[in-house]
Amino acid sequence: MCSRLCAEQQGTVIMLENPSEKVRNCLRHAEQCGHRAKIEPDPNLARDYLDMERRWLSLARSYAATSAAIKSGQAGTARVRGD
Repeated sequence: MCSRLCAEQQGTVIMLENPSEKVRNCLRHAEQCGHRAKIEPDPNLARDYLDMERRWLSLARSYAATSAAIKSGQAGTARVRGD
C-alpha cells in the first residue's frame, strides 16, 4: 500500500497524505465492496455492494473533513445547556 490512499467513485477521488486509521478502514471496506460488486452475478446484490461502497466512501470523506477542520481550528463546538 502506498503512502497516499485513494478511493474513486463516480469521478470523486479521496487522496490523503496521512489518512487516519478510521479513514483507512473506510477506504479498505469501500474497496472490498467495489470488488464484490464486480464479481457478484446477482444484479440486486451487486447494486447493494455498490451502495455500501458509496456509503463507506461518504464516511471516509466525513472523517477526513472533520479531521481537517479540527487541524485547522475551524471545528465548531456545541454548547450544552444546563436546565
